[in-house]
Amino acid sequence: MITIKLYGLIREQSGHKQLQVEAATVRGVMAQASLQGIDKKLFRQAIIFVNGEQISGINRFAYKLKDGDELSLLSALSGG
Repeated sequence: MITIKLYGLIREQSGHKQLQVEAATVRGVMAQASLQGIDKKLFRQAIIFVNGEQISGINRFAYKLKDGDELSLLSALSGG
């Protein structure tokens, strides 16, 4: 089971602080989370941490997860 912690706009729009899903990759988490009301667009734009370490780059959605991992999603901020 993967624990997803949600912050910022993602938390606000989904109405969830935390979710639990079964998935082997970040992409799998995204698919499961979208079934629970998280907009995939927000997920793709989010800053992603796995067990407290930021993952980034083109392959971040292929990042392998294991049972017990904690994935945190922070809304990317923009301003002007």
